[in-house]
Amino acid sequence: MSQPDILIFLSDQHSGAVTGCAGADVDTPNLDALSRDGVRFDNAYTPCPLCVPARMAFMSGQSPRKTGIYLNDDTLPNVTPTFLHAMVAAGYETVLIGRMHFVGEDQRHGFLKRLGGEFTPTTWVRPAERMAEFRGKYAVPVWFASAREGMIGGGESCVTFYDRMITQTAVDYLSQPHEKPQCIVVGTYGPHFPYIATREIYEKYKARVKLPADFRDFPEKFRDFFGYRSMGVTEEVALQALAAYYAMVEMADGQIGEVRNAFREMSRREGRKQFFVYTSDHGDMNGRKGIYGKNVLFEDSARIPLLVAGDGVPAGRRIRENVSLLDLAPTACQLGGAAPLEEFDGESLCPYLGENPPEHTHRLVECEEYDRYIDPRFRAAPMGPEPMKTAVPEYGLMLRQDRWKYIRYERLDGKIAEALYDLEADPLELRDLAEEEPETAAAFRAMAEERTDVQGLVRLQKTRARNANLFRAYEKAVDFGIGELWTDNPPEGRVKPMP
Repeated sequence: MSQPDILIFLSDQHSGAVTGCAGADVDTPNLDALSRDGVRFDNAYTPCPLCVPARMAFMSGQSPRKTGIYLNDDTLPNVTPTFLHAMVAAGYETVLIGRMHFVGEDQRHGFLKRLGGEFTPTTWVRPAERMAEFRGKYAVPVWFASAREGMIGGGESCVTFYDRMITQTAVDYLSQPHEKPQCIVVGTYGPHFPYIATREIYEKYKARVKLPADFRDFPEKFRDFFGYRSMGVTEEVALQALAAYYAMVEMADGQIGEVRNAFREMSRREGRKQFFVYTSDHGDMNGRKGIYGKNVLFEDSARIPLLVAGDGVPAGRRIRENVSLLDLAPTACQLGGAAPLEEFDGESLCPYLGENPPEHTHRLVECEEYDRYIDPRFRAAPMGPEPMKTAVPEYGLMLRQDRWKYIRYERLDGKIAEALYDLEADPLELRDLAEEEPETAAAFRAMAEERTDVQGLVRLQKTRARNANLFRAYEKAVDFGIGELWTDNPPEGRVKPMP
């Protein structure tokens, strides 16, 4: 039997709750069609709610605990095989179209081709002057505080132009003949902040979005861990951010539809079966509990969309089993007949794509993150040099099993906070049951403590930070330049939007 074509569309920062098929008041006809045509995984989680750690876990099929990658200023060693290497060995042409957030000289990591360039810097040295030159107002605010800084509204941005370019590049590539079976990853940047969408769609959502019920309900027990992510924005700004985010999701949905149609046509033309996967690296809180951005373990940050459709995949199936972004590496290998790597931490999802899906397995899924507690006095500039002087390293771990979700944070100075939620009864995580369900909390606590080594993690991150500094010095010495960074942002994508 011939090997099928496989395409994984990987967006950035799309919360699993924000699709029409998941019940959100957002227009996503293409994702809704994908759900009707195939399998939707209702409880899919990222292994880390931050771009680079999640993406390197996706590529390698290994958890951050195994890769050691917890921050964006990091990357996989070029001697770490990814599932793409396995696909090449099985006879596939592996193609990256767009974004993956690789850092350093190796911009392939198993991809035979790369098209479209990278949105984020590909070098260890961040080219601030060049970024300002072609990003304009977006040279800095492509980060979680963009909501507070007024980078919200209707118009164009570097993100809108980049994603349209990547979509067209993918459609063009798929219109060409391809003799070998294809394993393609299409990577876009939206709906990642800054929260800016075309004026017409943005105005549509301004008229219909409502603040989340828990907008003012930051969980105080976690104030000394990630309190600085509570922006304290006005309700007006919060509604603008939510409207723009929903509008960006709708725009991404249109791009997904374009790529899926072109992909199905290519496979039909070449006479091969096809499998189309949509997912994202992590979510976005966008005002839930007053938090903006990602890198926290609540549902809107940690849960991601995951939909699969293709030849032989049952239509309209919903899977409520807990699964992970880590599962896509072994899934792609099984679909393509490639030998999976022993290092994979995920499980193939192929059994859920067949006629008889597994019964409930009580699977435990993890999501972890590493951050630094920042003194509240520096909340106005949380990422500058002064806050870093007072920062205390911390480690967060989410464990999800059956209906239970457990969150535990521990700081280097010994401060600990935990919470337990019953997501079947309380999907918005409004009621902490850690004290009401002591036996359940104790069982999860024991598993979390077994997996937590804050002092060891801090030592590891110091070493990796030292390495990054050495790589920067080397790049400066050899005048490495800007690598494969995308620089074609037009002038209208460099100006501040209208709120």
